[in-house]
Amino acid sequence: MGFPSTPGAAQERRPEPTLNAGFSTAKPGDPVDIPLTLSGAEQPQMGSIRAELTYPKNALTFVRADAGLAGELAEADVRGTIQDASEEPNLRVLTVFISPKRPQRPGILLYLKFRVPTESKKGRVLLKVRSVQATRLDGAPLALAKGKDGTVEVFDRDEQIPQVGCFFFTH
Repeated sequence: MGFPSTPGAAQERRPEPTLNAGFSTAKPGDPVDIPLTLSGAEQPQMGSIRAELTYPKNALTFVRADAGLAGELAEADVRGTIQDASEEPNLRVLTVFISPKRPQRPGILLYLKFRVPTESKKGRVLLKVRSVQATRLDGAPLALAKGKDGTVEVFDRDEQIPQVGCFFFTH
C-alpha cells in the first residue's frame, strides 16, 4: 500500500516561521529575561523582523534587548523601544527590531531584559505579541506568524520559586 506523494502535500505540512515569546519567573526587584524565539520551517533568506508586544505599564520596566544565540549567529543588531499604548492607557508597547547581516535561523533571536518593580504583587504578567513583520535579506516581505505570548510569573519576596529540572538528568 502506498501513500500519494505530491509536492503540494509535503509543503502544506511544513510549519510556517513563527515568532514566540517565552516564560520566566521573578520576585519584586529582580531582573527577568524573556526570550523571543523563531520556530517552524527555516527560511533560507529570513532577514529583518519587527515585533510589537504589549504589557501592563506598572508591571515591568524594560531595560534592553540583547541578542540570543540565533541572533548572534546571524550577526543581528537588536534593539527595543517603548511607548505608551494610545488605545489603552495602562499598557506599554515594546517594539523590537532585529536586523541581521546573515539569514536568521530558528532558535533564540534575543532576550528582552526587564526589571520587576519592587512594589509588584504576586501574579502573572502577560507580554502579548501584538504584531509581527518580516522581510527577506533583499527587503521583500516574508510571512511570519504570531506565536505564543510571553509571561512573567511574579512570586512574593519571601516565597520559594519552584526549581524545574529535567527528569533525565536527575536520575
